[in-house]
Amino acid sequence: MATIEGVRGVALSLPRTHEALVRDRVKFRVGQIVYLAFSRDEALMGFAFPKEEREALVASEPDKFIMPELSDLRYNWAVVRLGAIDDVEMREIVIDAWRMVVPKRVAAEHLGDDPPPGLHPRVEEHPNARAYRRTADAFRAQDVEALGDLMDDVVWHVPGTGPLAGEVRGRDALFDWFRRLREVTDGTFTLQEHDVVGNDEHVVALSLMGAVRDGIAITVPVISVFHYRNGRQQERWFHPTDLAAWDRMLS
Repeated sequence: MATIEGVRGVALSLPRTHEALVRDRVKFRVGQIVYLAFSRDEALMGFAFPKEEREALVASEPDKFIMPELSDLRYNWAVVRLGAIDDVEMREIVIDAWRMVVPKRVAAEHLGDDPPPGLHPRVEEHPNARAYRRTADAFRAQDVEALGDLMDDVVWHVPGTGPLAGEVRGRDALFDWFRRLREVTDGTFTLQEHDVVGNDEHVVALSLMGAVRDGIAITVPVISVFHYRNGRQQERWFHPTDLAAWDRMLS
């Protein structure tokens, strides 16, 4: 029979995972995105799972799996009775849930998987794509020194109607924009790369950006197009797939 201690051991071994206690409920997150959450009595474990496959999962083994609460039906989420599964099943559920919230490359590198079709190993990435990844890592770590080394007279074009929208010119203005981003989102903003490609002049990053606003998690897929020169970021254009959600997230 699986236990919360066993889940904890597996989850905390996975990159970028941290544990949180929210209203007496144990949760495991990557950034602000929860991928495992226990009931208060620790008998049930919610886990990230494709919602379009959820009904089939529950129907296949109703003694193990149940539907989430009504308020969670809109999310990629399912629930398992922890006492009904063994450690092998638990490990599979935990790892698959974690895969859903981290970039494919992070999962592939940790688990030793072959890269997904069309995704080249990191060693073959263009140097500008690697430079962007270093910038994203420095942003997440709030490493101002590293960010300064990777960009200087940068210009960012931020869409929308909120307080962060507009043109940001220069490194100092960008660092101030980062500060305001933390304030507007109460420090909940997250950035995850889905894929990054680059050439001698441009980088395109497919990312998932998110924040918690009024207790509701908002995530927006964003395509970012960059101009690079001599390995340094010069200009960035954000193209969120849902501008209304983008405005809610950054307002």
